[in-house]
Amino acid sequence: MGSFIVNTKTMAVELLFGAEDPFRVEKWYPLLKDHTFETLFVNISNSECAAIARWFELCTFIKQTVRFVSSVDDKQFIKNLTSDTPPVSPEELQLIRSVKDRLDDAIKSFGESGAFVKLSTRSPKDSALDSMKMRELVYQELTTPDSIHDARDDKEWERKACIAFVRASCRCLRVTSGDEAMELMTSSRRVFEDVSRIKLQMGAEEDFQLRVAVRKWDPTVEQEWEFRCFCYDGVMRSCTQYYSLAFVPSMYQNRDRLAQLIVDYHDRVVRPLIASTIPNYTVDFAVQPDL
Repeated sequence: MGSFIVNTKTMAVELLFGAEDPFRVEKWYPLLKDHTFETLFVNISNSECAAIARWFELCTFIKQTVRFVSSVDDKQFIKNLTSDTPPVSPEELQLIRSVKDRLDDAIKSFGESGAFVKLSTRSPKDSALDSMKMRELVYQELTTPDSIHDARDDKEWERKACIAFVRASCRCLRVTSGDEAMELMTSSRRVFEDVSRIKLQMGAEEDFQLRVAVRKWDPTVEQEWEFRCFCYDGVMRSCTQYYSLAFVPSMYQNRDRLAQLIVDYHDRVVRPLIASTIPNYTVDFAVQPDL
């Protein structure tokens, strides 16, 4: 029974994080590249993944230490001690710098557009939420002309504030350099978890089959107009607003037309390209507000 449990867990990890996982970006991108954001891939090695995970572990330990130390002087001492010293060894730091340089080259190839950077598996969006950049972007969103200052009542104020939060949390993921990309990745628990699981699945002596997807940023996308669709046997079974926190009146008013546009585009463009290879999948669509 114990052996069965272990084997079942191993199979589950391999299915979700193995090299043949069909939901990795590099697996489906060739099929849909003419209909999605331009994407470049940066390979990362076993040792580079380990260095990224190590950075996250040590930074998390330092943050927890500061949090639980009661003395203000002790907190400041720890911050001063660690502020100018990398939390990893010189060898690990060199590996991280190597990844950073390769990411920087890929990001800069898109010009001033910037990029969205994620692992083959998941993005580092959790780290963005706790950043100073997030706070700055929320403030910018709240002070735009069409902001909460124009709200007619409390309900509209709350609605616009939610949209501001959604936009800021997404735009916080736009990076323009390798430094910004690595800052997100090394402070992300999602990245740490995925790298750790892949290390367990692949084994210490095997090469990693993991890539970082560098996707060209499209400033015309309004995040509250993104939708996630669930398909089974190549048929769209359901569709939902990706960020349901953000209520958009015009979206609700045009919901039937919007649903038909998404279904038609999926059936005409996406399904013929992907359903024979990956019959069961989720797919995200970004719709322009003018429909």
